[in-house]
Amino acid sequence: MRLRQPTPLQVAGRGALAGYAGMAVMAVIVKGVQALRGDGGSDGPPDTWEDAEPPAKFAHRVIEGVAQRHVSLDKAGVLNNAMHLIYAPWLGVWYGVVQESVRARTVRHGLTFGGIVWALRLTLNPALKLKEPFWEDTPQRNVIDASFHLAFGLAVAAAYRQLEQR
Repeated sequence: MRLRQPTPLQVAGRGALAGYAGMAVMAVIVKGVQALRGDGGSDGPPDTWEDAEPPAKFAHRVIEGVAQRHVSLDKAGVLNNAMHLIYAPWLGVWYGVVQESVRARTVRHGLTFGGIVWALRLTLNPALKLKEPFWEDTPQRNVIDASFHLAFGLAVAAAYRQLEQR
């Protein structure tokens, strides 16, 4: 039993770190699945911006549309990584705020959180025309993608729990 409630800054800090931990776990799982399937990912930049990963496409649109700066296609990988580095901690902060409010069990909340993050991906990417709707993808790809996001949620929850106990 905790004697004191954490401050909002503590919750945000724990959440951000947990988000980075979740991102790292998800990256390892994605690379492992790619290795098992014999798909090491592309070694070079995509052929077009339409072929880039959704986070890279989004960053490209923002930089070229808002900042009015040209971005070469060889930066797609850097933009993809940068976007993950930006939104993973924010998702973790969101997790921390909700967890401090509802005090759900780690596994249950982690799976729920991962499912919500996956649902956001399924809705936002097509809405922003970054990726085709999930029903146009294969069921196998959807299951694999869901498992990545559920693992992310579990890793965020586990990391947050560990940080909470310090």
